[in-house]
Amino acid sequence: MQKPFNGSEWYNKMIESRTLEALRRENADAAARYEAMSREELLEVIRLRAEELGCVPSMTEVAGAAFIAERYGNWRTALREAGLGWPEGSPAMQHSRRYKAEYARQQEQYRAERAEKLQRRREKRQEREERKAAEAAAAEKPQEK
Repeated sequence: MQKPFNGSEWYNKMIESRTLEALRRENADAAARYEAMSREELLEVIRLRAEELGCVPSMTEVAGAAFIAERYGNWRTALREAGLGWPEGSPAMQHSRRYKAEYARQQEQYRAERAEKLQRRREKRQEREERKAAEAAAAEKPQEK
């Protein structure tokens, strides 16, 4: 038996998909930037993120963390060389602050896109109605003769 459509579930999955894609692009862009950076500059990226968060960042909290971890052998070594300890628990991606912030951005962007699409539909509908009214008015004029 087919499960009934659940709009809320669909919306959440769609926003989640957009969020994960945005984070994937952000990670790829960060890794591309990091390629030209020295090891010390990469450590500074981690330190700055730790300062922003107010705690030791897990890999899910740093854009391009997999690239940094690869440069240092693993994330623990990168953190140690940055002068940081091990993070208090490592949240799953969906529970990280970075994910939540991007999820909120994606919701906002989707709502704006949706509002714009609805506005375009209204405008097209109004244009059609105006055109039909003009055509009807033009069709009535010859009959008046």
